[in-house]
Amino acid sequence: MKRLLFIICIMIFQSQLFAQFSNAEVGIIGLTCSQCSRSVEMAMKKLPFVKTIDMDLESTTVLVQFSNKHPIDFKKLAQSVRDAGFDVERILATYHYHPKSAMQPIELCIKENDQLYYPINTGTIKNNTIKILLLDKKMVDKTILKNYKIQIETKGIPCDDKAAFAIPYYIVE
Repeated sequence: MKRLLFIICIMIFQSQLFAQFSNAEVGIIGLTCSQCSRSVEMAMKKLPFVKTIDMDLESTTVLVQFSNKHPIDFKKLAQSVRDAGFDVERILATYHYHPKSAMQPIELCIKENDQLYYPINTGTIKNNTIKILLLDKKMVDKTILKNYKIQIETKGIPCDDKAAFAIPYYIVE
């Protein structure tokens, strides 16, 4: 029994150690001036999982680096943009994963806290990193979401995990 508990603890530790979100590029609709940019920046800085923020007014995006000391919540990240008075166009997150082989095909379910992220397509991990487009209605503009609607509906959740929230994603290569 102790051996089984030890093995389970090691597996949990390894999954937390070897897989994580490091950053996200957030596209923002309506960002037109430096004051607008500042209001989004201040709203995001209140989130404990945000380490650094790099605003790009020209491309209306923000690159958010995450702290590994706090759980990441993309819904709260998107809400911080809305709280600042803007809409989220997209969240493109970078996820680091250490597969068993260098070019392992993936159909990866990611569990962070009570949120489950599941793929609607397959891809390959390159350099231990995948970029994923989050496809929750609060995290992406409805015109972008519309492009993936059929895939989301036909794919279903491939994970057998019971999470509070299940968020589909598209692997961007």
